[in-house]
Amino acid sequence: MTPRILLAFALFANLAAQEPWHAREAVSSILFNDDALRDLNLRVTGLERTGVPFRQEYVGFAAGPIAPTYFYAPNGDFEQLAAGAIEHQGGFILQHGDHVIDLLRFQLRTAPDPFAFSLTDLQGRTWFHVQHVHSYLYPTLNELRLLNMDLVIAPQLAALLNRPDLIGMYLGTIDVVMAVDAPDGFQPGAPCTANFTGDVDVELTQLSGLSQLAREAGVRVALAPSARLRNAGTADVPWYRAILPDGNGGPSIIGQHPFLVLHFYRAVDGAFEMLGQSDVKHAFYSINSGCSCNGGQILYVGCADVYGAGTNASRFYLAPRDELDAFTGAWQSMGSHFDAVPVDDFRHHNSSGHDSFEHRLTVSEAKMQTPGARYFVEGWYLVKDDIDIYNSMGYREVIPSLSGSAWSFAYPALSHTPGPAIDAWIPRGLQSQLRSHTAIDSGEGRFHLAVTAHMLPNGRYRYEYALMNLDFDRQIRELSIPVPAAANVDNTGAGSLDGGAANNWPATVGGGSVAWTAPEGEGLDWGTMYQFRFDADFAPVDATATLLPREAGKADQFSAATKAPSAACATSAQVQSAISQWPAANTMQELAELINAECRP
Repeated sequence: MTPRILLAFALFANLAAQEPWHAREAVSSILFNDDALRDLNLRVTGLERTGVPFRQEYVGFAAGPIAPTYFYAPNGDFEQLAAGAIEHQGGFILQHGDHVIDLLRFQLRTAPDPFAFSLTDLQGRTWFHVQHVHSYLYPTLNELRLLNMDLVIAPQLAALLNRPDLIGMYLGTIDVVMAVDAPDGFQPGAPCTANFTGDVDVELTQLSGLSQLAREAGVRVALAPSARLRNAGTADVPWYRAILPDGNGGPSIIGQHPFLVLHFYRAVDGAFEMLGQSDVKHAFYSINSGCSCNGGQILYVGCADVYGAGTNASRFYLAPRDELDAFTGAWQSMGSHFDAVPVDDFRHHNSSGHDSFEHRLTVSEAKMQTPGARYFVEGWYLVKDDIDIYNSMGYREVIPSLSGSAWSFAYPALSHTPGPAIDAWIPRGLQSQLRSHTAIDSGEGRFHLAVTAHMLPNGRYRYEYALMNLDFDRQIRELSIPVPAAANVDNTGAGSLDGGAANNWPATVGGGSVAWTAPEGEGLDWGTMYQFRFDADFAPVDATATLLPREAGKADQFSAATKAPSAACATSAQVQSAISQWPAANTMQELAELINAECRP
């Protein structure tokens, strides 16, 4: 256990003995997600502004003088809210059908979670929870900023909507800026000193709160989860902002930082498909919870961090993938999406000018309503020099459900699983009679090839391949699977994220292989998965696939262990004969495994 973690244990154990800070007045700023309000038939019918918001596009509500509200900040490091309630002047009224929710003079009350509030009416009924805080304490300014917090549906509001499944759904973002007084005799402690030597190892520890952000009925839906992570390495990690101005106020350092990408998948009919991917979210701040270091622009060893669904969906921090070198983590602010015009390394492009879907994780509604399918959400932090990319990514199975105009997502498992979501289809490293999953480390990036073969009712075999490019920036332009000349191959196909012409890889059968080749100038880019398939009349055996990169580099081709048809196996005619004699109580898959066991490569 590191000295910092030991110190954190001691700090929390003695927190009750610390002198609390006192908040005198506050301004809370709210930005509602208008798309989500509309989808839930919620309207803001009354709005009484009483304060200057922290950010221009928000609505501000002042509070002060306020009832005693306390928080703990040992050595000037905000650790938790202790007790109190902030009652606001002004407020807002929400309406749902004939139901009116009067939140004039609304209150923010400290919640059991030390980093959260409850948003209540004057009767004490909680309509929203406020969570996933980014805290900034400025002792010399006597100011505490609690920013980027998610405003999510509480049980009271979910009951009114008759949608208990929507508890925790993101509906907006709230900032709270407080004028505070330090305890008598307060002396700030020495800040943690960054040490960038050692192993960089950022671990994604949780994905939760997957929420609908916007919906085009019958067409598509934009989604985002919250994400938690921790520094599991021995080196501190730069968490600098992308470009100035950064929109959060206070001092900022511009430079290296991690990047978050989100993906969505479907497993159905023996295939595994990528249904959606976000652009790159630029990380900008670490709360450094669970340790003795202040929040800021370094993720210190042993410290944890969180980003809410609202921040992960904010176009202020989202930018195109093609600006990032996924393998090295290199990104340039000059001339970037944020820089725009004129190119002068200064932010000109913020969240304005986008529709409700651009840059966000967006999924087809029809594809989320497939009977018998399983669905997975995946998150991945790309961190420069990370020694283990597989624990900086993770996935969770989700169960999508559409009622009225809003999607909700249940979680059949309690927590997320480290690694890429393709592991949920076929475990990484598995090599069995009918399935295979091979990870290839090229030295310039990693990609995965997984396959499953299953017998069709006519005795033929369907081969389903999934090729996932994790961080190989040179891209893949061709996948070739060996097949015997005697094989009858048909029903070839390739599936991509959007099905566009640029991603339509035609298959060529002949010369001892089935090969899919990308159109000129295209390729399988990093953070993307495609599916490939064909039917053949021979059962699968161990084989070697060939992959060709699109761009020049250290190697001009790669090999991957896989499954492919073998002429040494039974033909479909022989299989049909076996089927006719196969006991009805046994399954087709059992027959396939029996036949496959007799194959010889």
